[in-house]
Amino acid sequence: CRISKNNRDYYRLTYLGRVEQIKGIHLLIEAVKKLVEYNYAIKLWIIGDGSYRAELEKMVSRLKLDDNIDFLGTQRDIGHYLSQTDVFIYPSVCQEVFGISIVEAMSYCVPCVSNRVGGIPEIIVNGFNGYISEEKTGKSVFNAIKRILDKYDDGTIAELKENCLRTAKKFSIENTVLNLKKVYGDL
Repeated sequence: CRISKNNRDYYRLTYLGRVEQIKGIHLLIEAVKKLVEYNYAIKLWIIGDGSYRAELEKMVSRLKLDDNIDFLGTQRDIGHYLSQTDVFIYPSVCQEVFGISIVEAMSYCVPCVSNRVGGIPEIIVNGFNGYISEEKTGKSVFNAIKRILDKYDDGTIAELKENCLRTAKKFSIENTVLNLKKVYGDL
């Protein structure tokens, strides 16, 4: 797992998923605004598309974040983007059953932030592989992201990144198949 910011002078944040209101991307944009106000050098990729994109692009312009946030639309080579990501954010406000994109980001040793919704807390464990935003607000998402950025700044990010890889292996398709075989065998 890479420890540095790839010798960049900014942090790369990434969202990957549908661009719909229920995905809470507006909260992430509010968090980026706050990070910039706190003098963090931030670049955010929003990867995906959906009916809420035009509204979010207007929000980005209104908040003067055009230099900080790029809407990339649908992309095929997700690994290319995740390998350059410092923090993955999944700020959904709906009850998600499982966050496959979170596990995918963790397979690239990327610490994750998400709201406390549905099954997401089964994947993200505070301080172990990322942080859960306890409230569905931009400020709470900001606080969770900041905790990870502080670990980069103070040089203590390595353990968090290694734990991401452990978590991804736990939820891998191979482990899932083995666990299913065990369950069926026990029946």
